[in-house]
Amino acid sequence: MLSHYPSAITVARGRDGVLEVFARGSDAHLYHGRQNGPDGDWPDRLSAVGGNLLSNVTVCPLVDGLLEVFARGINGTIWHARQTEPGGGWTRWATLGGPMTVSPPVAVRNAAEGLEVFVIGEFASLYHFWQREPHSKWSTWARLDGTLIGAPAVARNRFGQLEVAARRWDGALVHVSQREAVTGAWAPWSTLECRISSAPTVATNADGGVEILARGTDGDLVYARRPGEAAPWTTGSIGGSVVGTPAVAHHGDGRLEVFARGTDGRVHHLAQSEPGGDWQKEWATLDLHAISDPAVNRGADGRLEVFAQGPDGMLRHTRQSAPGSDDYTGPVRIKGVLDPL
Repeated sequence: MLSHYPSAITVARGRDGVLEVFARGSDAHLYHGRQNGPDGDWPDRLSAVGGNLLSNVTVCPLVDGLLEVFARGINGTIWHARQTEPGGGWTRWATLGGPMTVSPPVAVRNAAEGLEVFVIGEFASLYHFWQREPHSKWSTWARLDGTLIGAPAVARNRFGQLEVAARRWDGALVHVSQREAVTGAWAPWSTLECRISSAPTVATNADGGVEILARGTDGDLVYARRPGEAAPWTTGSIGGSVVGTPAVAHHGDGRLEVFARGTDGRVHHLAQSEPGGDWQKEWATLDLHAISDPAVNRGADGRLEVFAQGPDGMLRHTRQSAPGSDDYTGPVRIKGVLDPL
C-alpha cells in the first residue's frame, strides 16, 4: 500500500479508475482536477471545492471508491469533505473537532476499512481517531505521545496494521505501529538509526515489508527498511541532492519508484532494481521544474503520472510514455494559481 502524507499537491484514484488531483489555492480554497476517463487527458483548469484551509490536504479513497479529503481549517481543527458520487459533487465542509493541530492531517484506510486520521497536535504529540467500519461514526481523539515536528506519514502493512513514521524534534526518524490490526493497540515509539530534515513518506514493499524515505541531514535521500514484522530495520542513503518530502508510487511489477525535487529545481526519480530490493544507483531527471514537492500515482494502464507546481504557480503534469519506462511526455500546464506550501 502506498504511503499517505500531506502534500501541496495530492493525486488519488477514484472508483472508476480515473485519477483526480487536489491542491490548496492561494485563496485558501481547495482546487481539484479530474481526468477525462481512465488514462485520459486532464482539464485545462482546476475547479474549486471550497473550504477555508490553513494546510496542505490529504486525500483517501473510501472502500466504495469515493474520495474523502482532509485539511487543517482556520480554527486549527481538522475539516473534511467527501464525494457524493464518483467524479461528482462534494458534501459541505465540516469540522471533526479534536485538539488544536500544528501539522496537516494524514488519512488512511485501516484494517476494518474505515478511515483513520493522524495529526500532530498540542504538546507536539501524535493524535489519531478512526472509524470502526466504513462510513461509521468517528471515535474520540486518542494521543500517541511523541515530541514531533513536520507532518506524519502512514501506510498499512500486509497484516493490516498501520505503520506511522515522523520526524522527532531532534531530527531523528521515529516509528510507531499497531500491535494488532483489529484491536488497535499500539507499540511504543522506536528510534531508527537515521536522521532526517524533511517529513518522511512510507510505503509497503512487494514482500510486505515497510520502506520509509526522507531527506537526510546532508541533503541526500535516506531510507529505513524492514523486510517483515519481526525483521530488524536497515538504514542507508540512496544519494541525490533533494529538497522537501519525496513521493513514492508502485510500478505494476511491484517495484517502488521515488520522486523528489532537486536543488536544481527539477524533479528527479529513482526506482528499485527489483520488487522489495535495493535502489538503482543513477537518478533520472524529468523535464519538470517545480517549486513544490511532487505528487505521483499510477494510472489505469500502469503508467505513472507526476504532478508539481511550476515556477509560475500553475500545476504541471507529466506521465510515462509506457509502463515501467524512463521516458516521460512533455509537461502540460493546468491553470489555477496554487499556494506553494
